[in-house]
Amino acid sequence: MEYNITTEPAASSSSPSTHQWKYDVFLSFRGADTRVSIVDLLYSSLLNWGIDTFWDEDQLKREGDIPREIFEAIEKSRISVVIFSKNYASSTWCLDELAKIIECKNSQQQIVLPIFYDVNPSDVRKQTGTFGEAFVEHEVRFKDDLGKVSRWKAALTEATKSFVDEIKDFPLFPNDFLEAPGLAGMVVKDGYDGYKFINAIIEKILRQLKRTYLAYETDYLVGIDSRLREVNDLLGVGVDAVRMVGISGIRGMGKTILAKAIYNQVAHKFKASCFLGNVRENSKGPGGLVDVQKSLLYDIPGLNVPRVTNVDSGVNIIKSRLHGQKILLIIDDVDQLDQLKYLAGSSDWFGAGSRIIITTRDEDLLHAHGVPFTYQVKKSSG
Repeated sequence: MEYNITTEPAASSSSPSTHQWKYDVFLSFRGADTRVSIVDLLYSSLLNWGIDTFWDEDQLKREGDIPREIFEAIEKSRISVVIFSKNYASSTWCLDELAKIIECKNSQQQIVLPIFYDVNPSDVRKQTGTFGEAFVEHEVRFKDDLGKVSRWKAALTEATKSFVDEIKDFPLFPNDFLEAPGLAGMVVKDGYDGYKFINAIIEKILRQLKRTYLAYETDYLVGIDSRLREVNDLLGVGVDAVRMVGISGIRGMGKTILAKAIYNQVAHKFKASCFLGNVRENSKGPGGLVDVQKSLLYDIPGLNVPRVTNVDSGVNIIKSRLHGQKILLIIDDVDQLDQLKYLAGSSDWFGAGSRIIITTRDEDLLHAHGVPFTYQVKKSSG
């Protein structure tokens, strides 16, 4: 299986500038229904893709009024993912969250992505089924404040409107999940295909965040979380010094997959980023290493690169153009020392805080180039 991530930016001329957002995603959900299933999987996947996500870790203990920090998190989140489950409407906490989410949608052009988890979207929109039962109780409990109840109903209708409008006469739970053609949401039934669902929702979120992410096969994901943590410890992103990290291992161990996952997780923390894939084969082409150097220089925006005529001129241009840039550079599948010599000869070629990741089958090559941090990918025991 492969994540096919759409990188084309969504058209939105009225969207506020991203500097005001503290979080990419706010998760709203009913913990008793979803915490140990869909939410845990979604949350860990969002983090693995480097998507800053807020969720309430004490969600199962919710009582009383919502603390101010929850409302602030909603206000500072670019996207709110609302997971409607059968008992979502029985929680006044969830309904208050939703009302705030809709308020921010209308006032700050925030994006709302509804997920209908084993529940009919029409029950949510029209407050029927379990949603209707919940509101019978709310109308009794809040008989002296029916305005609050009306706001909750309006929020449910607003949150689901675009989804229902996009899909006409849709069947209920036709497969594992039903996806709206645009960005309006999806229906997920219990027992869904986890990877299939994650692929769909991540694509929707990334399209809105306007980030470029690398697709990779998911067959090699066993044990990747622990590998990511170990390599990230070596990377030390945030430390000002330039750092080179090598990833080695025999063929088929998932070195490239690991490098791509790291790229997706941390690329947004750099001024620019470049993934030079399959350097072993590409350097054997007609243009040789010159073409690979060009790929590096042309992938970094705003460099005003002159013509690269040979590897030596390429080295000089890389050094002069990237010396002041904080970049993430991944050089994938290296098998010759010259490839490193002409692409990343020394740490002082790059700006403070840069990270250069090198993947290779030959660990000795990393030592010969003086790469100080190395990680060997071994067969997972999982």
